[in-house]
Amino acid sequence: MTNPRELSQNWRRLEYRIGARFAAIQWTQMGLNSDRVGNFVSGYHWLDGVGPKDQRPTVLDRAWNTLDTNQFGTNEFMDWCKRVNTEPLSGFNLGTGTPEMAAALVEYCNVEKGTEWSDLRRKHG
Repeated sequence: MTNPRELSQNWRRLEYRIGARFAAIQWTQMGLNSDRVGNFVSGYHWLDGVGPKDQRPTVLDRAWNTLDTNQFGTNEFMDWCKRVNTEPLSGFNLGTGTPEMAAALVEYCNVEKGTEWSDLRRKHG
């Protein structure tokens, strides 16, 4: 078992690496960054990647035959974009999804409050 001091040192190193990556991304002044696009998104259901992380399903990504734990979902992507000062670009699942669910994702991310999807986002924090 790892001792607490070693865990603390490892955590500090990880925080430093993450901070350095954020600084590098901010320095590049990347204007646009994409989340789940390309072949992957054709089977991705965005509702799997919102809400409490411990309640998100692990699903098979059929495009790559790998497991997706959905631990980095829509909320984390939007937060990351704010932190590095870049605009988000999201792909929509029109393979197994519907245009209505694509519109719901836009509403989830952009409407301040008062709709089904914006209120779900606010519930998620």
